[in-house]
Amino acid sequence: MTAIRWSGPAIREFESALDYIARDNRDAADRLARAIHRAVGRLRAYPDSGRMVPELEDPVLREVVHAPFRVINQRLENMVEILAVVRAEQDPDFGGILVRALKRN
Repeated sequence: MTAIRWSGPAIREFESALDYIARDNRDAADRLARAIHRAVGRLRAYPDSGRMVPELEDPVLREVVHAPFRVINQRLENMVEILAVVRAEQDPDFGGILVRALKRN
């Protein structure tokens, strides 16, 4: 089993998004949180799953897409690190995401 580690920025992004949704519908935010955690949890057994981030074209940087979010991660030797959680319709700060990835390599 591969370990999963969430970076500080990814946790903050995820919590902020859930807080925003919860303002209108706490149950929807809770359901979405559970669904994303299940989707990310599959990386324990299948760490190379998910698609390569199309904008970055780096096989180490992958993403799990669970509408409306993209969970961007990187595969390290013995773990998968969650780098960012971004809304699918937004234009992510890929420069910032790459900086997060480089800090761990």
